[in-house]
Amino acid sequence: MLPVLAILSEVYRLHWRHVLILFAITAAYAPPLIFGLGPAMLEISKIPPDQMQQIDGALRDKFMLSVAAVIVLSSAIFVFWVRLTLVGPRAAILGEPIRWPIRMVRVALLFALAGLGGFIALLPLGAFRQVLATLVISFLFALLSRRLVEACMDIPKGQKHAPASMEENFRFGALLAAASFLLLLVQTLVSGVLAVIGAPMTANVAAGLFSVLAITVMASIHAIVYRLRTVPPRPV
Repeated sequence: MLPVLAILSEVYRLHWRHVLILFAITAAYAPPLIFGLGPAMLEISKIPPDQMQQIDGALRDKFMLSVAAVIVLSSAIFVFWVRLTLVGPRAAILGEPIRWPIRMVRVALLFALAGLGGFIALLPLGAFRQVLATLVISFLFALLSRRLVEACMDIPKGQKHAPASMEENFRFGALLAAASFLLLLVQTLVSGVLAVIGAPMTANVAAGLFSVLAITVMASIHAIVYRLRTVPPRPV
């Protein structure tokens, strides 16, 4: 059984020790989210479903470029924070930096694979379906967790390890889903308060910070669970 409280307390301590790194990452991640993807999605949402084929080419290009930038940055943040959790910030950056593009591509592909169930959340089918989509994605991430961490740490395939049972994967998926819902709840409350007091730009910056926080929390949980199940990598 996963020691949930121990995992979450370690995630909490880890993030508070590296709060300045979180803010620095947010400074790079938030602009394409706030000024690119967010406005593009808002414009697309105003287009009637029967006219989606007539989306302006410039808007489509803006949306695709913003999505690509967010995916690249999300993969880089995930790789860095997994490595930070397991070997520390210095070794996370300096350990074979030439392999960063490979790590990011592998993680992005695994993200895409795990996100196949997420299309449910993109449809206007109500809150229950979105909750179901989150649960499905969390379970898929639990199944792919070892591969994600090993892709970040350059651990070759074929390493001998005891496979996690289906019950362990369901428990791990439940932990990931609970963390996702908690972060979404806090983000919604903070953004709502900032919007009410008339601080939309601060609300957008807060959304960027929470997006970074969500990625790093998930990366920390994956790395900590990996360490609990296997021998941890040595710092370089």
